[in-house]
Amino acid sequence: MYHTRCDIARHIRDMPIMPIMKKRLFLAFTLPETLTEQFSLYQQKLAKFEELKKLGLRLTAKENLHITLLFLGDCEEDKIGQISGTVKKACQEIAPFPLEFSRMEMHRYIWAVYKNSASFEKLKNILEVELLGTISKKSIIHTTLGRIKREGGKIGLPPAGTVDREFTCGKILLFESHLRNNGPVYSIIEAFNLNGK
Repeated sequence: MYHTRCDIARHIRDMPIMPIMKKRLFLAFTLPETLTEQFSLYQQKLAKFEELKKLGLRLTAKENLHITLLFLGDCEEDKIGQISGTVKKACQEIAPFPLEFSRMEMHRYIWAVYKNSASFEKLKNILEVELLGTISKKSIIHTTLGRIKREGGKIGLPPAGTVDREFTCGKILLFESHLRNNGPVYSIIEAFNLNGK
């Protein structure tokens, strides 16, 4: 039993502070299964490329191939409901839309790059304003196939080969990223269908 206000204040002060639980979140589109397989075959070509081996090539795990729409970073767990509501509202404004593969590109990353999409950009901008309070520069829409640890000048990449050129983006996924020593592991928190007209 506490006898004075000071006793109560001291008890409150000495109570352990519970850490705020945060999750590392991002919004993304997954790829059609056939395109995932085609990119995985291309990654196997890259893995045999001696020039890339010397630069410390690290390939993205096949199950992690995706197209990032918006990286949200470390978010408080109790904000996920608010994020979900914002994404659902944005989905009412955008209809499913096509994306078209353009080329392979390399700098510090190896990207499968897609052609510009007005629908992708509009959706990203809506979500940026509502969730981050800002609009970033225009996106280079891409899937990261691998990362390069060391700079090594320009290296010609092998041709892409057979790749499905176009597919439809119709569902946004909210992912949590769990960082591990051997690479990130992604888990799906929620899925949202694009249902605009």
